[in-house]
Amino acid sequence: MKSAFEVKSARLDALAIQLHTDNLVALDGALKQRISQHQELNGMPFLLDVQDFERPERLDIGSVAALFARHGLQIVGLRHNDES
Repeated sequence: MKSAFEVKSARLDALAIQLHTDNLVALDGALKQRISQHQELNGMPFLLDVQDFERPERLDIGSVAALFARHGLQIVGLRHNDES
């Protein structure tokens, strides 16, 4: 029987967005401004760097990712030195 999936190595070229706040209103305004200046970012994959947060597990990552998606930015991964 053939396996339902395979694990393969992949190279991912992505920029990181270092998040300094989880305030969605502030992020929305900053994203509108940045996207209007750099439309080439639309549709690009990004890592969400949450190193500034001592307790990253408390972030509402779903809402943050949804906000980025509304602006055409794809969050494909998280980066933080805390494994949680």
